Amino acid sequence: MSYQEEMERFVQMPARTKAKRIRQSRGEPGRRRDLITKHAKYAEAGVREYWIVDIEAQTVVVYDFEHESLPKICGFAAPVPVGIWGGDCRIDFSSILARL
Repeated sequence: MSYQEEMERFVQMPARTKAKRIRQSRGEPGRRRDLITKHAKYAEAGVREYWIVDIEAQTVVVYDFEHESLPKICGFAAPVPVGIWGGDCRIDFSSILARL
């Protein structure tokens, strides 16, 4: 399955299924893959921004490849701005967490 097909399939999933899938990547091998392998592949592929959401710790690590800045660590207490949209769009993870 291509990356595009996988993303389309993910978007179609119900919220509870998405949360379960996200939780499945929480183990050490998944965390290592997210922090090292995917990070490098996404940067190499020209992805402008990459987020790692940790539901248990209620944190979001935002990598801004476009500006090559250090990663930004955000909590769920305030909406997280989407950098590639100039911060005009914000994701409220506390609201999403309440629905899970």
